[in-house]
Amino acid sequence: MILESVSRLREAFDYLTLLPLATADGLLRSIQPLLKLSPTLRDGLVIVLRKAIFSRYQVTLVHPSPPIDSI
Repeated sequence: MILESVSRLREAFDYLTLLPLATADGLLRSIQPLLKLSPTLRDGLVIVLRKAIFSRYQVTLVHPSPPIDSI
């Protein structure tokens, strides 16, 4: 039944880089078992992640740590 929604999941991947870190992490962890069952879903995720790596517009998901004061 879930594999019938592959197109919707692939659409959600397009917004992966815009999600807060905890949400993106939860999404990726929840679909991990499905990636083994669906090569189409896995390939779609790989494409989205590759696009994100080479995108000119980069959204940082991790907040930088505050500057360290002099020791």
